[in-house]
Amino acid sequence: MQITNLPYHLTNWAKKNQFVGSHAPLLIAGLYLLTAIPAIADKHSHLPTMPCDIRLIFSNDERGMPSVGYQLSLQIRNQTARDIAGVSVYWLDDESAIIGNSAAVCGLKDVAVGPSESGPCEIIVQQIGGTLLKKLGQATWTEIINNQLTDFRKVKQCAIIGYDFRDNKLKTY
Repeated sequence: MQITNLPYHLTNWAKKNQFVGSHAPLLIAGLYLLTAIPAIADKHSHLPTMPCDIRLIFSNDERGMPSVGYQLSLQIRNQTARDIAGVSVYWLDDESAIIGNSAAVCGLKDVAVGPSESGPCEIIVQQIGGTLLKKLGQATWTEIINNQLTDFRKVKQCAIIGYDFRDNKLKTY
């Protein structure tokens, strides 16, 4: 017998086998949930991906104290007819699992990435300043930096989930 309406047959099976009535809806809800999880978990697979990484950038804060930033960098190719000023991205690991997200500013200085052009997108995703160094001491500060760097090194590629176009004007024809 071919099963065409699974919830109907599961409900009837529970009645025939004197399955406790309160458990049948739970079983049906569980089956719906189990079939929905794979569909939800792979929502980013159709998005364009490109190599990206998060680098450690050393600098000094406004007080002259050492500061460390983690900078996300990626290169995009603009295949739209509008200037791209920024992107929203998922950070992906080796297995294309999402491990974070952020926005990034695209272009150089105040010039966005134009149509049919390639350009960089970058953003400081985390900053660890000198104030923390002063409060925690050199050893703890260095440990925090190295721990964060280990986590950020897992980022291998980025999936673009949205664009920030330079011209926000509505075009009418």
